[in-house]
Amino acid sequence: MTITVAEGIGVTNEQERKNLIGVAGEFLVAGELLRRGVHCSVTYGNAKKVDVVAFSQTTGRFIVLEVKTTSRREWIIGSNVPEPSDKLWAFVFLPPEESQPPQFFILSALEINAFLGPQHEKYLQNFRIRNGREFVGPGVQNVTLKQAEPGRGQWQKVLDKLS
Repeated sequence: MTITVAEGIGVTNEQERKNLIGVAGEFLVAGELLRRGVHCSVTYGNAKKVDVVAFSQTTGRFIVLEVKTTSRREWIIGSNVPEPSDKLWAFVFLPPEESQPPQFFILSALEINAFLGPQHEKYLQNFRIRNGREFVGPGVQNVTLKQAEPGRGQWQKVLDKLS
């Protein structure tokens, strides 16, 4: 594969660009955790279930973080609304202008479910009304910058779970 300088990360195909942005976000999250004295590791593979593992040598506790990274104004998080839980998600926004610093948003699956659940239910209801039938198949769930804003810089959530 040929990698050429282009906009952003600069690769020849869109999927490779998305992959590189995703990995960059995982390492940026790991770097921010290390900055705060949290031991962590980025996991590898193309079918992995965990993006970053953080652990405390003091307490012996560990947590896993789901990391989503974008250079747009929203993150695609998958086909389902996350089940409400205390699992933490780290959303990384890489501004298109590379001189701008990344922005980090830490949200629990419970918080994500609180705004995506009703939004998804409204979509399903409108689909039923418009089409006279239930929606079938995978959907696409997005989190916007505005929705993620309450989690901006909330690294304390990670520290609290490890203490």
